[in-house]
Amino acid sequence: MRTLLMAIGLLLASESVLAAGCAAPVNARQEAQQARMFAGVAQGDLRPAEAWRLQARQAHIRRVEHRYRHNDGVLGPVERCDLNRRLNGVSRGIAVQRHDRQRW
Repeated sequence: MRTLLMAIGLLLASESVLAAGCAAPVNARQEAQQARMFAGVAQGDLRPAEAWRLQARQAHIRRVEHRYRHNDGVLGPVERCDLNRRLNGVSRGIAVQRHDRQRW
């Protein structure tokens, strides 16, 4: 009986850890990209208009993520793949805009 209760407890604990871990990479990427944008503006690599456009794209992704989470409370594999695809596009945009040699 004791081992059964221990196994059930471990199972429940692992499910909550896995559920939290699914969202962490998406949120961590959004924060890292936000930091890259701030650094680009501070270093003069991003003009304010470029930063504004990238921020708008990032805000759209946050709204999409919120909508996905609102439906059933978790991000499924298809939803996570869609968010990662969108984040890849913003990441490319940050890299292109930071290295296009346009200064203020």
